[in-house]
Order: sequence, then structure tokens, then C-alpha cells
Amino acid sequence: MKIKTAIRYLRISTDRQSNFSISGQDTQTRNYCERNSIEIVDTFTDEGYSAKNFDRPDLKRLNLFIKKHYRQIDYLVVNSFDRFSRESGEAMTAIKALQRSYGIKIISVSEGITFDMNEPGSFLFTGFMLLKGEGEIITNRSRINLGIHTAKKKEGRFLGTAPIGYKNARDQKNVPIIVIDEDKAAIVRFIYHSFLNHVPCIEIFKQAKQKGFTHTGSGSIQKILQNPTYAGLLKVKAFQEHPAEIVEAIHPAIIDKATWYQVQEKFVKAKRSPIHIISDAMPLRGVLLCHCSKPLTGAPSRGKGGKYWNYYKCQHSGHNNISATKAHAQLNEALNYLSIPPRLLIAIKNATENLLEESVKINKQQLKVLTAQHAQVQQDLVSVEKKYINDQMKFETYNRWYTELTTQRMALTAKIESLSITETEKYNLMHAELNKMGDMQSMYTAATTTQKQQLIRLVFDSRLYYQQQVYRTPYVLPVFSHNAMIMKEKKLLVIEQKRDSSNAIPGGGAEGNRTPVQTQSP
Repeated sequence: MKIKTAIRYLRISTDRQSNFSISGQDTQTRNYCERNSIEIVDTFTDEGYSAKNFDRPDLKRLNLFIKKHYRQIDYLVVNSFDRFSRESGEAMTAIKALQRSYGIKIISVSEGITFDMNEPGSFLFTGFMLLKGEGEIITNRSRINLGIHTAKKKEGRFLGTAPIGYKNARDQKNVPIIVIDEDKAAIVRFIYHSFLNHVPCIEIFKQAKQKGFTHTGSGSIQKILQNPTYAGLLKVKAFQEHPAEIVEAIHPAIIDKATWYQVQEKFVKAKRSPIHIISDAMPLRGVLLCHCSKPLTGAPSRGKGGKYWNYYKCQHSGHNNISATKAHAQLNEALNYLSIPPRLLIAIKNATENLLEESVKINKQQLKVLTAQHAQVQQDLVSVEKKYINDQMKFETYNRWYTELTTQRMALTAKIESLSITETEKYNLMHAELNKMGDMQSMYTAATTTQKQQLIRLVFDSRLYYQQQVYRTPYVLPVFSHNAMIMKEKKLLVIEQKRDSSNAIPGGGAEGNRTPVQTQSP
């Protein structure tokens, strides 16, 4: 009597599958072969490989072995059919192909099946067992996804690898959490601050890399700007009948919610805006306008002596072609006249302090009202959840109210946080920024290129242009217009705006008096 021969295939994706460990599969298949007098010719093992595809080294070697020695093999023994694939259709296809091409029968030890595609009972039973296994996988996956959905939506817990600015940790109950990584969080704050100050994402990416940002591709900046995790929120994906939503999280925020929502509103507009490459040698590129309203580009041009000189140029032929050296010198001199003199600076500080004091009072009143509204929304949210739990409300109604109330609560929280800045912080910030305006030229010189561009946009409302060798603008912040006549006479800056005589600041100098800083050339 001829002894039956077999080869074995063992597979496991992770060492956590203890019930189907390699040693367990080896024992069960070996015992089966011994009981049935089957000689094991060879064994092929894929340890640590998923069944999601057939790209497994020993499965490939098994197929080559069968192709070469199939005449000497009677069976392929496995612990269960899902060792081929966890997808029933793929597993059945692989099993049928082996028998059709090489006449080899496949034995599933744990399921007690010897597959023979020519026997209807064997075929149907094998298919049923494969579908049953796949159904269990789908059920388990659904339970896991529901657990993840619940953990995020109800507990506000971030799951997975912490994004930049955070690091993975565990709380006192050994439950996974994320905590702020202060060194990397500073980079995240820089990215948000720069974006709100009109810095192009390409430039933000370059500067962030210098600060230790390790992500690749400028698209990573957009992902960070759109990630609600940094505002202490979580984006919960849609699951079954549950819609996608953003919920409150338990981890600490790196930026406040008001900032995050402001970025989201600005983000779409920023994507439509033209991208300007920032150059330290030509900080006005993309910011200074031609008289035709097009932003001036900047590039070096070769002079007669072979040396290269930087020029700001308009894309339209025959329009501006300005020496960057001259343009920078003119701007620096104009900034000197834009500086606020000491007496006017003191007057502005006093007026600002009065306004700030009044603003603080109003903010306190608003904070009281918002806090009460927040408490009411929280109470309504609890009431809705109780009604749903007690079957007093349909899911569709509960889901609609839950989403609406949660959105209201987050918006109120963001407003409360923005109004909770202390009076001391506000006064210190106000004095520090006002003092800098006493010497605009020095402040501009000490600034980075992106800060220089932000300053120009702010002071001139993004409407500074150049025509006939002179800077011109239809608008300048009123506080900087005290030397308008002097700048016009010196052909530095012409403010082409209509003034209301009742509010006009004397053009002969601050408070009507000429001072050395206002009249002397730098």
C-alpha cells in the first residue's frame, strides 16, 4: 500500500493570535498526519505575514515546490483554510486552483474538511466554513471600530500615534493618552501664527524645518493646519448610522479653539491666493504693487560690468523696473518719518489704556453671559442623552440635537477662552508693541523677511504700490500719517486719500510741531 504524502502550510500574522500560534498549528497538523498515516514531506511557514494578499515568501516557495513535485504529493495540510486568505472568495479561488492544476487535495485539520471540488458536499461545506470565518472577522472588526468610535466620541480619547507636538503616554489607570511635547509644540504654534499672518505655506515649511520640523513635503503644513487635535478636539469618522463630527477631547490643546476655527475660515481663501516665494534680498517681492495693481516680482539683472543687481519688476512690459537698492533706501527713509514721536506715543498709550480698560469691563460682562450659556448648553446636552438612554427619543432626533448642541458648546468654549486673557497680559502686550512704533525703521530692519511683509501689509492695508519713482498708497493707518506732507515733498511716499477735516492729523508734524526726528533726513 502506497504511503500518502503531504506538505504543510503554517501562517500567523502576529504573535498575539495565541490560539493559532505557529507551534499550535504545527502540533495539530502533525498529530493529524500521524493519526492518518500521512508522511510530511516539507513544511512552509510564513510568520508575521497578513492574509490580506498573497505576497508571502514561503507561500511563493510552496507554489514553486508544488509546481515541481506535485506528482509526489497527495495533500496540502493546513490548520484552517483562512491560512490562505481571510477573504473567503480569495481562499476558495486559491484552493480550487491547486486542485484543478495539480490534483492536490487540501485538508483543514481544525475544520475537519478534505476539500474536493468535484464533490458537491465538500465544496459547499468548505464554502460555508470560509464564509463563517469571514463573518466572524467582520463582526470582530465592527466591534473594534465601534469601540474606537465610542472611545473618541464619548470619552474624547485620542487613539494611535501622537501627532507632532504631542507624545504618547499613559494615565494613572494605564490608559493610553497623549500629552504635549513642549519643544515640538512650539513648532506647531509657529505654523499657526505664521499662517494667520499671511506667510505662504512653502515659506512656513522652510522655516519650520529650521526649527526641527521633521515631516517631508509642504503638504504636511496644510495637514497640521487642518488637524483639530491641536485645539483639544477630535475628528470622529462616520460609522454605520453615526455621522462624522468633531468632538471635545480630553487631551490638552496646543492652540486655542478660536485660533483653529479662524485658520479653517482662512484656509480655503489661502489656497486660492497666489504663492509668492520669499527672498531675504528682496522682501518686497509679492507685497509691493505696480501701478497696474499687479504684485511686483523680483530677480537679479546683470549690469554692464558683469555684476548682478536686484530689481523689482512688473510682468507687464514697460511698467516698473525698480532698483531694489533704491527702493529699500526710500522705504527706510519713509519708515523713519512714519515713526511715532514720544509725545504722540504717550498720548496714544493713554488713550489705548482707557480703551483697554473699557474693553476689559465689556469682556468680563460677555464672559459672564457666555459662561451661563455654556452651562445651559451642557445641561441641555445631558438632558438629551438621558432621554435617549431612557428610550424617550429616537436616534435620529438624538443625533441631530447632540450634533447641534456639541457644536454650540465648542463655539462657546472657544469664545470663553479668547476672552479669558488676563488684564496684565493685555497691558504688557500693548506697551511692548507700542514702544516699537517709536522707531519704525529700526523695527523693520530687525524683523525677519516674513515679519517685514506682515508690517507692510498691516500699515498700508496691502495697498502699497510704486509709480514714477515714488511709493504711493490710498491708505495708511492714521496713526502713521502725521508726516504725510514731508514724505510727499521728499518724494518718498504719497498718501492719496481723502481726509475728513474734522479728524485730520496736522500734516506739518506730530501735534503741529516739527521735531528733529520728523524733519531731518536719516
